[in-house]
Amino acid sequence: MCDRIDNDCDGRTDEDFDLATDADNCGTCGNGCVADAARTACVASACVIVGCEPGRVDLDGRVVNGCEYLCDLRGSEVCNGRDDDCDGDIDEGLVPPD
Repeated sequence: MCDRIDNDCDGRTDEDFDLATDADNCGTCGNGCVADAARTACVASACVIVGCEPGRVDLDGRVVNGCEYLCDLRGSEVCNGRDDDCDGDIDEGLVPPD
């Protein structure tokens, strides 16, 4: 158990856990890498988002709110009042038709 205690009395504490890569004990015991609508991992003792559920996008890169943006990726931006490229902006760089 990762608990900051030498449970097996060998003079080492939590030696069976790699706090740099263990998604259940990332950086410290008990810090689990969990984020809404996201796949996560522990990299260099920090939780990171490695992917989102279909239809979800991580716009801000913050693990705390996961893949916070709901978007249906359609491809390149088209002037239609939608965020076709799922970047958080609607019809950016396009001029509405007359």
